[in-house]
This record gives sequence, C-alpha cells and structure tokens, in this order.
Amino acid sequence: MINDVKTPIFTLAGVITNDEITDVIVKQKTEEKTANILHTKDGLKVWYAYFDILEEPNPGEPDPLKIEALSNEGEILWKDGVYN
Repeated sequence: MINDVKTPIFTLAGVITNDEITDVIVKQKTEEKTANILHTKDGLKVWYAYFDILEEPNPGEPDPLKIEALSNEGEILWKDGVYN
C-alpha cells in the first residue's frame, strides 16, 4: 500500500464477535497502539485504531502490520499478520 501524502491518518477497524476479547493491539514496525473499543446502539462491539502513516515493509520482507485481540488476562485470542 502506498501512502497518499494528502491523507495523514491511516485507520484500521473491525467488529469483535468474541465476548472474551477486551483489548485489541495494532502493531507496526516502530509503533504500537491499543485500539479504542465501542459498543454500538445495535449491540455491536467494534474497535478502531489510527496511525499518522502506514509503515511500509522493508524490501523483501512481509508486511509489518499485526493485529492481536486479547482477553482480560492478556491471552491472545485472535491474531492476524505475519508472525515468525
């Protein structure tokens, strides 16, 4: 993905379907954010996180973006991204 200099904020979001998930962490190469979690009037539990930029992978390496959904005890219940 190429960042458009005219768009200064990159946003990620999703719907949480597992009631045990209490935190969502989004990781890039050099920055990590705890997502905001909202409960909608329709009963959905959604998360979002934003960054000033989306960090590009180093040449020949996989995308550095990782998303982890955690339980109250810090156990990873769901993850997405390239984990070595």
